[in-house]
Amino acid sequence: MLLNILILFFTFIKIISLNLEKNEIIPRKECKNFLLNVKIKLGSSFDFIDDENDLIKIENFNNFDQIKLNCINKNDLKVKKLSFVPDFSSNIILDKKFNLEFTPKIKFLNVLQICLANIRGFESKFNLFEIKNRLITPKISLSIYFSQLKFQNENCELEKLKEFDSFLIFKSLSEILFGMTVKYSQNTCPFIFKNNHLSKLKINGLADTFVNRNILNFKAINLTEKETLNCTISGLTIHVYKGVLSSNLLDKNIFINLQKLQINGFIDSIDPNFLDFARNFSYFQNLEIKLNNFDITLFNSNRWIEKFGNLNSKIFQFRLKMPSYKYPDSDLCLFKNFPIKNNFKISLETYGLNCTCTLFYLLQNRSSLFCRNFNSLKCNFEIMLEKCSKNQLSNVPKTFFIDENYNYKLMEFIFLCTIPIICLFSLISNSINIYILGFKSDHSIIYKFMLYSSLLNFLFCFIYILHLSNMCIFYTGIFCSSVSPTITNQYFEIIFVEFVGNILKTFSNIMGICISLNRYVLLEKDSYFSKQIIKIGNNRIFKLFVISILFICIVVANLDRILTSIVNDYYFMDTIYDYVEKPVKNTFSNLIDFGTNYEHIKSRSIHEIIYYWSMSMPQIEIAQLVDVPRPAVGQ
Repeated sequence: MLLNILILFFTFIKIISLNLEKNEIIPRKECKNFLLNVKIKLGSSFDFIDDENDLIKIENFNNFDQIKLNCINKNDLKVKKLSFVPDFSSNIILDKKFNLEFTPKIKFLNVLQICLANIRGFESKFNLFEIKNRLITPKISLSIYFSQLKFQNENCELEKLKEFDSFLIFKSLSEILFGMTVKYSQNTCPFIFKNNHLSKLKINGLADTFVNRNILNFKAINLTEKETLNCTISGLTIHVYKGVLSSNLLDKNIFINLQKLQINGFIDSIDPNFLDFARNFSYFQNLEIKLNNFDITLFNSNRWIEKFGNLNSKIFQFRLKMPSYKYPDSDLCLFKNFPIKNNFKISLETYGLNCTCTLFYLLQNRSSLFCRNFNSLKCNFEIMLEKCSKNQLSNVPKTFFIDENYNYKLMEFIFLCTIPIICLFSLISNSINIYILGFKSDHSIIYKFMLYSSLLNFLFCFIYILHLSNMCIFYTGIFCSSVSPTITNQYFEIIFVEFVGNILKTFSNIMGICISLNRYVLLEKDSYFSKQIIKIGNNRIFKLFVISILFICIVVANLDRILTSIVNDYYFMDTIYDYVEKPVKNTFSNLIDFGTNYEHIKSRSIHEIIYYWSMSMPQIEIAQLVDVPRPAVGQ
């Protein structure tokens, strides 16, 4: 505990000194234009591996021509992470205008992380991630979020494959991560990985449900041995929710040299030809399963396991990471097709288990490594397999957080469909009320209350129908407003929908109460309560005082909507467990928040907390610190 406190204290001092350093920009004409409408943030962090490092974030641009990285001229700058977040209304394409050219003063760590958000397509024939004018270049790890995996002028023909200068987009990368907010295509050309040598490829956000259908499939193209993609991807991680794990995703031309595959999430079934890419397991040697419903998956699809019968003498590692699954004996039938060979090594995530016979069957002579009861448990596998019947599963399927999240999204979609109908009906009915009550010759107080109530209801419904601009079921799913992530739209949501809308709704309810009291007075004129209401109504000073106090109380009560709502400019979500709502609406968020959204650091290690904590420090906008005048708009 004391060590962690000292680490945090030292980190705080280090970050403050880093963030107060002077930033410079080369005072050229093109560099002055670089500052126009482009927001640049330079953050610094500290870790125990790379010591000091810098993180550059470039925002609010509409074209990559606006970005001049060689204008940044800060001494001793060691760039670890470079983020690009264009304006969400730009519909920007990643093309040859994207240029990674830095001044010689800029240094890099061994791995440069590049993050892209809001990209509507990619130009595939240019080597966009090559760092120019450098003898020694770092490895580049690319992460993509809130984007569409579409390739401009894509021509998936064999003639294009033979062209030397075609499909170069990912050539200079060592790692690629597609975040959960990337929209995939079911007809993607496999040539995009031509001449690629990736150590890691992560594909997140695959789903096949009513509210979120996001499937990545590659075009099936038959290549001869002389027509290979010359592609090597060592490790592949897939995160799926529902749907079928298809062989069209694991294209044999792309993943022919794959060594390690990790499958996460929930899968309904697995294609029997899913392992065809392995080609007799010449390279493929490690499969890690982390599925919350693996028993359901095996119940629906078991034939793909037979492919492991092609193993010869090569050792294959099969790792199961399912802490909630108990491997009951009644489920032994689901695993009967697993090859029981010495070179097929099954391992678990946890040691010292009270193993069932099903686990003994899977682990075989490795049971002593994982099971503490391997000497006491007796299993007769021959009798159990003879009685094996795949009639039903022994355990009832459980509901997980991700299932609840999708159920909530389905309800949200139903609510989304009803909002326009209800609001339109309310606008029409309240317009009629306003029209009729506005021409009433009788100016009695009850008609005034009804007129005020209709006006408030009309304004509330008008604002709330604009709330649709902020609704996003899934960015890759059935509905998502194109302007929902924008900063302007988030401020509109906080100020007008959350704050003003709730004030209007409260006053509308008060008008309803006033109408009811007025009706009571008309019906019970002689009652004591009616006389007191009339007395208060005739006292103009007291009435004005009550209205003022009521107005102040309502406004103060709804200030919580502004004070606890945070504009969420974090676009780099990897999985569904990241906080994606924009803006952040959490009454108690400010109690644990020091300038950033700590939803992103749950269950993180002390080193990662230091990293994210450092990002919450006051960041410096280069344009505000440099003594370079901004040209006037229009010059």
